[in-house]
Amino acid sequence: MKNTTTSMFKPLRLFTLLTLAPIINVVVSGDKVYVDKEKKCVTILFSGNITSRRAAHIMKFLEILSPWMNCINIVATRIEKEAVIDFSSYRRERFSGGPQVRFIILEPQFNSIEKKKSLLKDIVISLAQLPRIREYLKCDGILITGTINIANVMLSRLSSSKSRLLVFAGGFSYMGIEANSLKNAAKRCLIYLIEFVHTLLADYLLIEAPTMRRHVPFSKVTNALLKNKLIDFANLCVEDYFFQDCEKFESRIYDIGYVGALEERRYIKELLLTMKYLPRFLNKKVRVLIIGDGPLRHVVESFAKKYRDPESAIFVDYIPSVPRYRLQNYYRKIKILVLPTRSDGLPNTIIEAMASCCTVISTDIGGIPSVIDNNVTGFIIQNGNIVLELLKLIKQLFSNDYKIAKIGTDARQRVLKSFSKVPVQIKWKHILDLARRA
Repeated sequence: MKNTTTSMFKPLRLFTLLTLAPIINVVVSGDKVYVDKEKKCVTILFSGNITSRRAAHIMKFLEILSPWMNCINIVATRIEKEAVIDFSSYRRERFSGGPQVRFIILEPQFNSIEKKKSLLKDIVISLAQLPRIREYLKCDGILITGTINIANVMLSRLSSSKSRLLVFAGGFSYMGIEANSLKNAAKRCLIYLIEFVHTLLADYLLIEAPTMRRHVPFSKVTNALLKNKLIDFANLCVEDYFFQDCEKFESRIYDIGYVGALEERRYIKELLLTMKYLPRFLNKKVRVLIIGDGPLRHVVESFAKKYRDPESAIFVDYIPSVPRYRLQNYYRKIKILVLPTRSDGLPNTIIEAMASCCTVISTDIGGIPSVIDNNVTGFIIQNGNIVLELLKLIKQLFSNDYKIAKIGTDARQRVLKSFSKVPVQIKWKHILDLARRA
């Protein structure tokens, strides 16, 4: 029975690899994938489903690590077709002539819709595929993305004791679970403990900004145990095209913008209420742009449909999805980008908008205060009465257009110094050197 099952999956697995091979340099022979015994090789492990959004993170890692590596292996549980298309375009247009890149998909099927996360299922898949990926774990370093990839951490520890294990914590999952019921409180505690164990198993814990230290599970204990192995400058880069010359402030047609997931944690309902009252507060017509998708999409669609009349006091333009490489065209049309959040690490939207000279308003969460210096490179509001805070601040800003434009320009310079490709590559070179010397 075992041989029959294996033979059934071989053609499908081979088909997936052969489909990806022309665009990502997978070395295929029969149904086996061979790894060159070369130095300066890193393996990046992703659990769950690779969506177009997560594919963008893979591209960032490739941009950052490519100058220092001869070989980059990417191991992912599963992938969507749209993500493959995005990645193939990126490889052709922006990443030719770099190190050898191998993309390994553990679950031999494409997913057109992002499925509900299942930690147990991902653990089973990783364990079942251990013989296939063992060779990929014998490299200079293993980079685990996310803080609940327990299976990948354990497999890396068991399969390759010599490789340095780096855990990249873009954000901690427990932060997104509100303890508003007994069930959610128990879930939050469980995820908190899992992430704590996950961080302790790492040789290095990588976070994107110093202010993320306070969100590390049992931060005092973790800081003491990891000592010098907690690195707080492991941010990802902003693509070069976001740093193109900014549009003049007067030519920005949208007063307010939002780009990101349409979820409760992003205060979407409160944000829509703020937009509804803005014309009355500002005593002027307000133009709004919303880009994003998520569980609250129907709420945003209804709101946008209600306020699509160009003659009304508020005009709302809603776009569910924009290709990543075109986002900068929309950022350059926004004067003030508002992204309040209950839980996040360091959202890409904030950095990209700042690179595009937007004035950003956000909350004191995760790594955001590390990049937004309040009243200098943006604005930080408190997680209290979001609607009232936003109305007061936006009214104050629109009484002084020069201040909005000046802060947008200063924000661009702040991001250019720390988040453009070369400075980030230098930071990661230092991280890789630390890992090799350990």
